[in-house]
Amino acid sequence: MKKIYLTKGKCIDCNNDVSKKSQKPSKRCDVCLIKRKKKLSKISQRKYRNNNIERVRKSARDFASKKRRLYPTKTHQQDRKSALKKNYGITLKEYEILFNKQNGVCAICHKSETRTKYLCVDHNHGTGEIRGLLCTKCNLALGYINDSILLLEEMIKYIKR
Repeated sequence: MKKIYLTKGKCIDCNNDVSKKSQKPSKRCDVCLIKRKKKLSKISQRKYRNNNIERVRKSARDFASKKRRLYPTKTHQQDRKSALKKNYGITLKEYEILFNKQNGVCAICHKSETRTKYLCVDHNHGTGEIRGLLCTKCNLALGYINDSILLLEEMIKYIKR
């Protein structure tokens, strides 16, 4: 059987009356005890994470892969949304508007994408301005020539020979 102690006085943290009946004699009221336990548990969690960083990372990876297996379409959509926003500053709706404006085909070769489900977002690397949507082949070709008009004209001359 647990002993019940009678305590007198004020809480050392908030200066409220300390509970008259408590399991252990305390200098803190019940509210401050709970806050302190939460704070200490956060500190201990932080210490555990710092001391077991690889174990925590593995656990996070396992959780993420399990989530991806359970909800593949949802996680793919979320990844797509965040990638469009992070890389190009556009939303999925803005991408779809651009896609519909181009009738779902590449802006250069006017063919639909064959390798993947989506057309690539082409943008000016200097200004970040979006120029249009391209298929993978056209996007890679522009990337290899570094958007150089001079190099592209030289390639055209070479092909015409």
